[in-house]
Amino acid sequence: MTAFDEGIKQVDVRDLWPSEPYKFTPWLAENLELLGEAVGLRLEVVQQEKPIGSMFLDILAKEAGSGTPVAIENQLEWSDTDHMGRLLIYAAGCEAKVVIWVATEFMYEHAQVLDQLNEWAGSNASFYGVKVEAIKKGDDSSTEARLLKVVWPGGWDKALTLDPVPPPPPEVQQCEEFFRPLIVKMLGTEPRFADSYGNAWWHRDRFFPSGFHKDIGYVASFQSRAACVYLLLRTWSSVDLNNSLFDALKKDQEQFQSAIDPKANWFWNRHSGHTFSTIGIQTSASINDSPDKLEETRAWMIEMLPKFKEVFEERVERLLAELRTQPEDGADQP
Repeated sequence: MTAFDEGIKQVDVRDLWPSEPYKFTPWLAENLELLGEAVGLRLEVVQQEKPIGSMFLDILAKEAGSGTPVAIENQLEWSDTDHMGRLLIYAAGCEAKVVIWVATEFMYEHAQVLDQLNEWAGSNASFYGVKVEAIKKGDDSSTEARLLKVVWPGGWDKALTLDPVPPPPPEVQQCEEFFRPLIVKMLGTEPRFADSYGNAWWHRDRFFPSGFHKDIGYVASFQSRAACVYLLLRTWSSVDLNNSLFDALKKDQEQFQSAIDPKANWFWNRHSGHTFSTIGIQTSASINDSPDKLEETRAWMIEMLPKFKEVFEERVERLLAELRTQPEDGADQP
């Protein structure tokens, strides 16, 4: 059965599970028999959010009868390289003989890796890729889950795998559409922004560099449950320099907040031990909001970004120049 079966309509998985950690993972743990049917195994839950080093495996399960450890990693997004790496860490950390990766779509190269792992592992371990869908079997029917086996020991259904060079994932396209008019507006506003960059590993950010340092600037961003606008202080080469810059600004915290929006929900994150810090504001929002709410959030970002640049730019540039005159920080360069 595929997504093109007559009478079956595939819908957004977020309609069924709005949150991956709080909705989908618990649902999957409670419905392991469905996952077991998809891969041909009898599965029982051992523990959700199993600690593996500094990370957490979504579900540790076992095969009924044999007790063989089963590592299950799930995501309500297309397969990605980060989860591919996590999958292997979790498999090793809990000595799993069966490893199951659940995702909404499988990139060709990720399915290929699972297939190759099965070939290398032979009878020592089994790797599965399972596609999760939310479907309706009629216009008036309720939304239900469907799990489809994509990769298994000795097999790989390429028809259920994305093309080798697929289009960007839906959320990436959604973020591009959201930020495009914001970028156009910012590059033509006063005080003027010269450029913008997307984050290669986090598509929900757009970074506008300052006029004096390519790695210090202003960010519009979606976090898990909030939209943010913030100043990013990132000097790379010196933790001490970055901390000193942040501390100098923090002394006038009330002045900065009053000049931008004293009633906003502010955060001042020093990130001690790292060469970056963040100072900003946030509001309740999501990239998955309605079009009207997204327009409201974009208007808020368009209003706040120039204020941050106007209030912080000259002060940060001057402080950075002063701090760099100290011998221990003299090596840092923009």
